[in-house]
Amino acid sequence: SNGVRTATVSDADLKQMGTAGATDAGQVSLLFDVWQEKFTLGFVAQPKEQTVQASIASIFDLTAHGLDLITAATVETSFAPLFEIELTLPAEWLITQVTVNGQPLRWEVQPRDPGTTHVRIPLPQPLKPGVEAKLQINAHRDPDEWPVEDEPVEVSLPELRLPQSSVTEGTYVIKADADLEVVPVEITGLDPANVAVPGTRLGFAYQDSKFSGTLKVDRKPSRVSARTLTFARLDKQTLHTHFESELEITGGGLRVLEVALPESAGK
Repeated sequence: SNGVRTATVSDADLKQMGTAGATDAGQVSLLFDVWQEKFTLGFVAQPKEQTVQASIASIFDLTAHGLDLITAATVETSFAPLFEIELTLPAEWLITQVTVNGQPLRWEVQPRDPGTTHVRIPLPQPLKPGVEAKLQINAHRDPDEWPVEDEPVEVSLPELRLPQSSVTEGTYVIKADADLEVVPVEITGLDPANVAVPGTRLGFAYQDSKFSGTLKVDRKPSRVSARTLTFARLDKQTLHTHFESELEITGGGLRVLEVALPESAGK
């Protein structure tokens, strides 16, 4: 069987000769040459250790509505079926959706280590060895200091991990709204890479490593240019003025627009 490893425990009067003499070597694990009519052969059948490989692509998106982490993973198992997928995420992140091969699935949160959320995703059908599963997890976080105003905000890079995977490779992309400046601080375990994702500010790659880091997020300085047009009409007792202004606002944008008029303009 592909999922069973055989180990000989007693081979008296036998000589192991490999599989070269077998009619179908692909179907034989062990082959012995017997020279005595009476012989004994004992063996133990042990399940092969399951191996899970994963390829992960994550997008960390900083928007005015909060922080979003979108992770797509391709998971494949060897030697034994996979009945559930486990993942971990920083505790301050809230999972909003899980899909496997495009099918929305329920998930179970299992509190274990402080600061980390452990999630169990039962699969509707066992994942057979050699068959790939497409997993997508969406998560959201609303930091206390968000959205960014006058002072910069530091946020930690969230890492979604698959503890079952023994071989993991991945890419990590950072995106942000146009009015935000993003500067990496103390990033470890990630190598700069050119990742072809529209709107990428920073791109990284990693393999079998645990990464960490911080981003310093600041609002870009606002720049305002104005084009004004004024019409005035003078009556016997009153001066009528019509004022138009076309504004172009770039950088960090404006939350409040102030207009100053002379006191003589009245209310």
